[in-house]
Formats: sequence, C-alpha cells, structure tokens
Amino acid sequence: MAPPLEGRVLLVEDDPALGPLIKMACDDFGYTADLATTGDQAQALLEKNDLDTYCLAWLDQNFPSSIPAYGSGASIARQIRTLEQEANESNTNRTRSNSTEPNPTKIQRMTLVISSGYTSHITEARTDTKNLNAILHIPKPFRLEALQSILKGTYQEPQP
Repeated sequence: MAPPLEGRVLLVEDDPALGPLIKMACDDFGYTADLATTGDQAQALLEKNDLDTYCLAWLDQNFPSSIPAYGSGASIARQIRTLEQEANESNTNRTRSNSTEPNPTKIQRMTLVISSGYTSHITEARTDTKNLNAILHIPKPFRLEALQSILKGTYQEPQP
C-alpha cells in the first residue's frame, strides 16, 4: 500500500458539472484542487506552479485544447513525466557542478489518473501511457470513494 499523497491536485475536466464536483470532493477530502477545463489551462497551471506543487493529476482523456501536446489526458501525462525527468536531470547536473550540495533534490513522481466515459478512450490511454508508470485508468462513471482511496494511497486498480 502506498502512503497518502501530499500536495495539491491538478484536475483537468471539461464537463461543467463533473469538474466542480471532483474539485469539491477533493476539498472535502482535505486537498486543494486546481481545475482546468482545457489543455491550455492545464499547461498554464503546470508552467505557473512547481512540479512538486501537485501530488496527483486527474486527467479527463478528451478535452478541448489549441495546443496538440496538451490535447488529451495521455498527452498531458507524457508531458508531466517529461517535465519531471528534465527537472531531475537539471537538479543532478546542478549538484555535480556545486560540490557543496551533497544530494540533489529529486522531484517526486506525480500520481496520474486518466478518466473517460468511453471504454475505447480508456483502452487508447492505456496503450499511450503503458511506459509512464503510476498511471491509473478510471472509467466514468466512478464513485468519489475511488478518488479518496487514490489520495489515501489505498486504491487497487482492477485488471482490464
């Protein structure tokens, strides 16, 4: 069992009823969620905040975006993993050049959840993200208890 998550939630959901509901549930569970309804807004939040700000990214698989690299939950998941890797490499290189720093500060991997109401989209997301680690695929509709158990570190994803 994983430890409970610490930090904020990056929530990317374009459904005008579901996004605020998930945000409110995060608040109820003791987490602050930043809600983006488009890929563009998600990109802006990732650029504005340090990666360590977020412990969880809850990503709808399909939503509007004018930026192809942020056009799906899977593409944002890949972008997050790339940003994490670049930050860790940068920290390691900076530490090597400054011998007074004993250990680099390592960016913790964000837990990533991709959610969709379409089985084909979940299957597509699984294929697109199979090498990214810590990806959970949650079909809609889902129970808010699934979100709570992910935040607590107790969620067990059913096998497809």
